[in-house]
Amino acid sequence: MRRRERTWSARSDQIPPDLQAWAEAVDISRLSDRTARRADRYLRTYRYTNWFARREEAARLMAVITSEVSPPPPLSLNPLDVFVAVLTMRAERKDAGTTES
Repeated sequence: MRRRERTWSARSDQIPPDLQAWAEAVDISRLSDRTARRADRYLRTYRYTNWFARREEAARLMAVITSEVSPPPPLSLNPLDVFVAVLTMRAERKDAGTTES
């Protein structure tokens, strides 16, 4: 059986306005590649997992991201928004670093 995955792309217009200021100020230098891959995989597959597994994985991933970024994301935010913001900022900063070199 083939696993369904939806593709998504990291674009700054996907970051909600109430999260934009945090996303621009967050230090993601300690965000591990493993955590970024987990967040990316979550965003691609969460629609296809059951509600309980989705919430559990989101809570685990949110705890890891909170420990790896500074300042931590506001707790009132939807984890999906945080994952998108972190991955988008990571991609933008990686691209900016590549073009500056």
